[in-house]
Amino acid sequence: MSAGGALLAVVAVGLGLASGLDLDLVRKASEAITAIALPAPPPPRAVVTPAKAPSKKARGKASAANRQAEAAAIAAPPPKRPLITPRISAAPRPGNEASAGATPNPSPGSGAGGR
Repeated sequence: MSAGGALLAVVAVGLGLASGLDLDLVRKASEAITAIALPAPPPPRAVVTPAKAPSKKARGKASAANRQAEAAAIAAPPPKRPLITPRISAAPRPGNEASAGATPNPSPGSGAGGR
């Protein structure tokens, strides 16, 4: 029973895809869309920039000030925040007693020596 319904659904979808979903509703919608098509915007106007007049200065030779120019000193800016060094946590007294574990109570857990 359910296999027949599934087969019918697959056939219906296949026929719909094969026919290109050629329904009256789709045709009417496409006609309405073409009826309200907007015209393309006009092309942008070209911006005309005037040509620059050539300079009347002499070219090729360096001026007197440029012959004696020196480079400025370069220095890195100081850091905005100080660097933080991480603290290394350690046991107050290294060893294998109960105080070296995670609990202050003596028990057979880790740090108590397995007693």
